[in-house]
Amino acid sequence: MYKPELFARGEIGDLVNLISLLADPSDPLCLAGWLASPFSGTEPGTAELCMAEAETAKSKGCALPLSEIIIKKLPDVWRKIIYLRNKAIYSGVSSVILDIMKTPSFLGAYGPEHRNRVVANIIKLSDIAEEYESSEARSLYGCAAYMQSAVSSMQQKEEPDVTSSEQDAVKVMTIHSSKGLEFSDSCTIRG
Repeated sequence: MYKPELFARGEIGDLVNLISLLADPSDPLCLAGWLASPFSGTEPGTAELCMAEAETAKSKGCALPLSEIIIKKLPDVWRKIIYLRNKAIYSGVSSVILDIMKTPSFLGAYGPEHRNRVVANIIKLSDIAEEYESSEARSLYGCAAYMQSAVSSMQQKEEPDVTSSEQDAVKVMTIHSSKGLEFSDSCTIRG
C-alpha cells in the first residue's frame, strides 16, 4: 500500500496530470500543466505563451483550443503526447511512467539533494499504476480517475493546522457557542 503523502509531491502531481492528459488530450488544463512541467521538456514560459494565444483568440470570438495551438506551434510536443497516449493504451500507464524515466533531463528542475527522492517517488507511482492495472485491468481512463482521486483526497487533507493565536486565521463561531450553549464533548444528554 502506498503512503497518501506521495500524491502531495510535485513530481507525482505532474505525472498524474500527464496521465489525465493522456486520457483526454484535448483538456486545456492538463495540457497547460504538462507544458509547464519539467517532464515535457519544453522551455519555461511556453505554456503561458500558448495559453495567452488561446485566450486572445477566445477574446476575439474565435475559439482556438489549446490543443490546436500545440499541434501548430509545438508539433514535436504533440507527437510525444500521442506517442505516450498510445503507449499507455497498449502497454499500460506504468510503462509510460517508466518511459519518462529514460530521459532524466527533468531531474535538472530539482536540486541535487532531492533527485533520489524524486526518482524513488516516480518508481513508486509506476508500481501503483502497475498494481491498479493488474487488479482493475489496463484502463487509461480508469487509472487516470484513480490517481486523480488520490491527489484530490490528499489536497483536501492539506488544510492549515492553526494551533496558536499568533497565526492568521478565521475562527468560525456558531450562534450557540457565542451564547455559551454548546455542550462539551464530555457532556452526555439523557432522555
